[in-house]
Amino acid sequence: MKNIVLIGIMGCGKSTIGRLLSEKLNLSFVDMDNSIENKTKMKINDIFKTYGEDYFRTLEEQIAEELSKKSGLVISTGGGIVTKEESISYLKNNGIVIFLKRDLNDILKINMKNRPLLNNNPEKIFEIMNQRKALYEKYSDFCISNDDNPKNTVEKIIEIIKKEENWIK
Repeated sequence: MKNIVLIGIMGCGKSTIGRLLSEKLNLSFVDMDNSIENKTKMKINDIFKTYGEDYFRTLEEQIAEELSKKSGLVISTGGGIVTKEESISYLKNNGIVIFLKRDLNDILKINMKNRPLLNNNPEKIFEIMNQRKALYEKYSDFCISNDDNPKNTVEKIIEIIKKEENWIK
């Protein structure tokens, strides 16, 4: 069984949807940011501050490679997974990749203070999305809007997966 890989901008709901989806499908859930924090015993913000984004992306690639060797997972990626082709390619090899889209103005209504790339400037999310949108679209197999109730978003994903016969193989 292939993995279900959720990609999208920070705050789009990857972790929330991933947890709900894994419960509904009785699959294991993996949050890549949590995996990195567990591996390094550091918070993501501290990794960025201490070692920089390039180091973080290398850790992210290592986790992506590890996860690509497993099956039957629901994986919530970090928002920047698509910025390093190797990382997203690992996940795509054994996964169905779903781009979760959400209105950026809705995202700004949630607490975005602990996002290292925003540097206490929430409006920077528009610039980041402009840089990544084409990559999200390029690497995703499907695009789902998460502007609705999370349970409805999960149901939309399940409908897509059921239509993908080769997903089960």
